[in-house]
Amino acid sequence: MRRIMFRLMVLFLVGSTFANDSRPIADEVKAVTKKVADWQLSTFHEHGKYRAIAKDQQRQNNENKHDLVWENGALYAGLNQWRMVADDPSTYTDFLLKIAERNEWKLHKRPYNADDHTVGQLYLSFYEDFNKSAMLVPTQEHFDWILDNPKIGSLEWSGYGKNKNRTDCHKRWGWCDALFMAPPVWARLAKVTGEQKYLDFMNQEYHATYDLLWDKEEHLFWRDSSYFPKREKNGRKLFWARGNGWVFGGLALMIPDLPKDWEGRAFYIDLFKSMAESIKNCQRADGTWSMGLLGGLESYPIKETSGTSFCTFGLAWGVNQGLLDHATYEPIIFRAWNALTDCVTKEGLLGYVQPVGAAPGDSYADKTEVYGVGAFLAAGAEVYRLVDITVPSIDSEVFQPYWKGTTENAFKAKLGVPLVEGGFRREGFNLWDPSIIKVGETYHLFASCWPSADFNKWKQSYIVRATSKNLLGPYEFSEEVFRPRGGDYFDAIGCHNPKITSHGGQYLLYHIGIPSYKSGVAVSDSIEGPWKRQEKWSIPANNPALWIHEDGSVYGVGRVKVNNPDYDANSKKRSHEKRLLLQGIKADTIFGPYQQLHAKEENALPENYENEDPCIWYADNRYHILVTDWGGYATGESKAFTYYTSKDGLTYELVSKDPILVRSDPIHFSDGSTFKYSRIERPNVVLNEEGQVVALLASALPINRIEGSRILVFPVDHFGETTSDGIR
Repeated sequence: MRRIMFRLMVLFLVGSTFANDSRPIADEVKAVTKKVADWQLSTFHEHGKYRAIAKDQQRQNNENKHDLVWENGALYAGLNQWRMVADDPSTYTDFLLKIAERNEWKLHKRPYNADDHTVGQLYLSFYEDFNKSAMLVPTQEHFDWILDNPKIGSLEWSGYGKNKNRTDCHKRWGWCDALFMAPPVWARLAKVTGEQKYLDFMNQEYHATYDLLWDKEEHLFWRDSSYFPKREKNGRKLFWARGNGWVFGGLALMIPDLPKDWEGRAFYIDLFKSMAESIKNCQRADGTWSMGLLGGLESYPIKETSGTSFCTFGLAWGVNQGLLDHATYEPIIFRAWNALTDCVTKEGLLGYVQPVGAAPGDSYADKTEVYGVGAFLAAGAEVYRLVDITVPSIDSEVFQPYWKGTTENAFKAKLGVPLVEGGFRREGFNLWDPSIIKVGETYHLFASCWPSADFNKWKQSYIVRATSKNLLGPYEFSEEVFRPRGGDYFDAIGCHNPKITSHGGQYLLYHIGIPSYKSGVAVSDSIEGPWKRQEKWSIPANNPALWIHEDGSVYGVGRVKVNNPDYDANSKKRSHEKRLLLQGIKADTIFGPYQQLHAKEENALPENYENEDPCIWYADNRYHILVTDWGGYATGESKAFTYYTSKDGLTYELVSKDPILVRSDPIHFSDGSTFKYSRIERPNVVLNEEGQVVALLASALPINRIEGSRILVFPVDHFGETTSDGIR
């Protein structure tokens, strides 16, 4: 009878024996996540009021915590994830900026303790967004001091009492929570500075903690070494859910910042997958995880949301990244998310968050904690990405818009977010000047290529081809198309800026030759070659962009350098010695001869705006071009992607001063991550069979230049009126 009553009590407390594993609706995921985020922001000034105090935590009270403590650091990490998908990101960005600025971008007071480093995740994320040294320097100087004064003592747990300094467990990462707090900061610092020493330190210390606390049988982490002998009522080992959630969520935050070619990266991915399997296997029927992961429902009849949120975040991130199998893990994620949303009050308070502690404990329906909210927001952002089906292919009717809010730039309004693993990369090489053509069901991407060791050797580039079944990529390297020919050829030293098109049953590949800086055409009956190359250049323009009409006639634009009459070498005001004008050319065929359509110093752009890197298409009885805004005279942003149109090909109109892409802004990817590039150039477009723009291509060079430049492919939601007048 007593056992029956206990089971009835358990059923009452958890609400339902089995959780709903139906697929959440994307808008509903976003709505409930926003409600929790907005409630937390509105009550942050009195957040201590809503805190539950664990019975064994006499040190805790209901006063507000300092901005920089680990509890708030975890909240900021979750808010930072949420703002990446929120419809009104400025609300959360402004809140977080206010926190950072009033604390002068400093870490908290204990120099070694990982808890006091947590807020550095936020600072470095903002540094990636805004590239302001004030956001970076305090954290970097703090970590440099640690590198100069490292602790090397034991990680054996020494508690919090008078003997807490008996070992270095608090000054290193002697408890599993620390693997959320500090390692992602070290990894991101290595990424944004390009300095390997930060990655090496993180890896060294992480392995030290792993070697001590990782259980090789259960594939879970002990909270600290004092837990080794502890057991659940059922006799199984005691592994704290939130503690393992800290580690699991920390991996999801850190792995995106690890260099793709770093030999240590595989360890963290394997660890993540191993933890995911164990976490999957101990989910409860109600969709949550017990506070002691192996203790079961009878030992932990009350649900808990902070550990469950961290597990949900990590699993959803893993599926979104392709590290975990959709079919296996989606039901686990959906059960967990549906259970979590049942714990949100109508006001937006996330209940059942276990109070501050170091082991399984209590939770209450009407009490919360900021770190639990942070975990929930991170989970909400990642679940939203999962169920929103972010641009699996260009033919999908649903994709994630790149720009939030309104814009007067019609092209910009149609731009979508690139896949994080999409586009084209080639390890050990720079890639530049993308151009794509679809043949059958395969997309073929042509680009300039040269070793990544020195970006400035672009003049020695050659042309490569890569392929993908998905326009957005990823593209796989197929072949070297051709290299410089030496001798007296126009492309003796380099083959650069290829553009691929077709007409009359032949494929036409035109490219700049170096040292002539003029362009020639290569012809093939097959996209795979062989290519017949011209012995001499035939296209007089520099960086030409050509449109072939149905009758084979060609109109094109190119960049022309002329002297700048306003240039003053002694002036402190930045200016260029040469002005880069846009001029038109035309010919009866792509092979020429070409007629110049403008006088020597005449500009096709209005108000003497300047340009670089044009691309062209024809639709709605107009020529359309994208260029980089040389000097920033049109948009106010130097080398921003800028959009013009022309009816006659002689004079162009600026569509909008609102640029499509700005090279100083970080690029946002489909998984919510961002990456800062030093150069984003060479815009190009891909058209579908109806003549609509369905992709924007760009070349991107990382700030540290270690990985080499890559090709980005942004989806575009069928921009432009259709036309049958030729193909590019």
